[in-house]
Amino acid sequence: MADPRPRAGAGREEERRPAPEPELAPAPDHGDRRPGPLLILAPLTGTVVPLDRVPDPVFAQRMVGDGAAIEPSDGRVVAPAAGTITALFPTGHALGLRTDDGLELLIHVGIDSAHAGGVFTRRVAVGDRVAAGQPLLEADLARLAAAARSCLSPVLVTNLGELGARVEVVASGGVQAGRDPLLRVLVQG
Repeated sequence: MADPRPRAGAGREEERRPAPEPELAPAPDHGDRRPGPLLILAPLTGTVVPLDRVPDPVFAQRMVGDGAAIEPSDGRVVAPAAGTITALFPTGHALGLRTDDGLELLIHVGIDSAHAGGVFTRRVAVGDRVAAGQPLLEADLARLAAAARSCLSPVLVTNLGELGARVEVVASGGVQAGRDPLLRVLVQG
């Protein structure tokens, strides 16, 4: 039986269009993998939330990758590690980053945010090399809250199986973008 309570964003289903395709970089060369623990910094300032609490089964059930989510208190998104931008959606709501250590990260700002026009300002392009802490995009959080189902922003490692790795969430409570560790990735050597 369907839940009779209205959910946030209800009534938008008929307006949904397929998400725009991201611009993609060439396939990765994984010759740079390093065994051992790798730290991923928080890309957003805010409060860490377990993936299980993200209101989207694709993230909550870890279908895309494993990691954590952040409820942002600031719209600035920074690189959580040094690497190369591998994907960037036209709206700017999500991007892929291949770290110098061979991890493939997905930073997805907001839930059901793919059609939130005018919310995001991109600071990078596909193929750009970035340093840890470098600005990647800016999000207008007030506009995001009005346009998306949630501002919760998953930060995922998407190639764990390929690397034989696992993720540990090392942060709880508040985190500062570009400063505080969010994830530790344990790669088998």
